[in-house]
Amino acid sequence: ATSTNMTINPGTGTISITDVSVTAKTFAGGGLTYYNLAFTTGGTGTITISGSNAFNAIQSVGTSIKTIIFTAGTVTDLTGGASALASGTATGNITYKSTVNGSVYDITNTGYLALSYINIRDCNLSAGRATDSIDTGNNTGLVFHYTRYRVGGTANWANTSNWSATSGGAGGASIPTSYDDVYFDSNSGSGTCTISASANCSSLNCTGFTGTIVHNDNITLNIGNSQDFAKAGNVGLLLSSGMTYTIGGTQSLIYYVSHSSGETITTAGKTLGRLWYNGGGGSCQLQDSLSLSGQLYFSSTLLGTFNTNNQSVICDNLFVDNIAAGNPTINFGSSSITLTGVGTVLSMGTGFTLNAGTSTILVGDTSSSTKTFACGG
Repeated sequence: ATSTNMTINPGTGTISITDVSVTAKTFAGGGLTYYNLAFTTGGTGTITISGSNAFNAIQSVGTSIKTIIFTAGTVTDLTGGASALASGTATGNITYKSTVNGSVYDITNTGYLALSYINIRDCNLSAGRATDSIDTGNNTGLVFHYTRYRVGGTANWANTSNWSATSGGAGGASIPTSYDDVYFDSNSGSGTCTISASANCSSLNCTGFTGTIVHNDNITLNIGNSQDFAKAGNVGLLLSSGMTYTIGGTQSLIYYVSHSSGETITTAGKTLGRLWYNGGGGSCQLQDSLSLSGQLYFSSTLLGTFNTNNQSVICDNLFVDNIAAGNPTINFGSSSITLTGVGTVLSMGTGFTLNAGTSTILVGDTSSSTKTFACGG
């Protein structure tokens, strides 16, 4: 045990708890500041961290299970960044819980904690994200990332019986959130999935899918999220040549948020409605031609880079908002960009860099209606 009313100069030292017997262990930190606390996984003996202490990081050694208990009502401060709290492994989850079920403990941290293979409950976290983990309840500040596979027959997107945790597996998994990678694959069947209300995913990959997605008019499919979850394989949107993608009208909207470098969009010759792009600091590039019946829009909070990758683009109109900060980049390369609408078909705001390359912008409408280029100087 550690007494209070004393000073510890932790330097960069590590305190290790190595016993893996069935005996419970307690780290009574006395509310002081330490550098690293490490524990060896394995064994059924729990480790209780008592008091409101500060650490650079709480680390694990090994690949087995372990249960870590925080005293209810305490505050643990972590300063070591994204990996400041130990994750488990595919062969052994780490469990974090309170000394009193239903009573929270606080973990404060800078930035997002990146966690995986944990079971956690009763934690009030500043901010974090968890993959391959189990939310056992009463957590705040922590978002969970899952993989969801479409299964079963014809139904709306929001039908839980058509979502599984595994390809071709049993339905009944949770409806995808903006943190979940979504797959329509060869085991998804040939039925129709209708997006009839606002839907979310981190990424949408339709490799091997031969069924149909119907995207109703005035309905938004959100791809991406407010945190920097990496999309699986950096695939943001991938439609397959063997599937059918049907829009209900020009106002069917895909709202795409990019956070990681090298994200890709592949549409396989399908025509989308509108595409609104908001890069959160990452980069994204087209893998094939992009055809929209509606607007291609770049948000005022755009960051990072969007690259047409020399692919052809067809849209009703192209609108780049006044960018608030960060001076993002849009690269046109050698793309042919066809604007099919009337009225203001091109509107370029301020606060971004446009690399036009050798691209060509074509006005596709041949009617007598007025077309306007607002080129932004």
